[in-house]
Amino acid sequence: MSWLNVKHAMELSPWIRIPLMWPEPGLEDVEEAQTPEAWARYFAEGLWEDFAPEKPKPGEVDLLTNILLMYAIRAPAAFPDFEVFLHLPHPGRFRFLYMSTWWRSRRVKTGKRHCVN
Repeated sequence: MSWLNVKHAMELSPWIRIPLMWPEPGLEDVEEAQTPEAWARYFAEGLWEDFAPEKPKPGEVDLLTNILLMYAIRAPAAFPDFEVFLHLPHPGRFRFLYMSTWWRSRRVKTGKRHCVN
């Protein structure tokens, strides 16, 4: 198992925390935190707006939304009692997403690399 160099990666691009449940506790009044679909769309649009120097091509926001939605639905069940973070180098170049999990009760860190092409 290898450790992620989080300090280096945080300087380059965003880490996205996957909520553990819906609606996310403490954000019951936030529309984007009510469902995985709303959360995925909100982050996909925001990532393209904030971190890409170019405008997305037709279908790219929808593609990123679907990828984030897949993680939002599957990650909490696949990693119970873990905080799950995705590292996304660029909203349109997501061939590899890095996933880092933190075991909340013991603060054990793991890192995985997932190919999503």
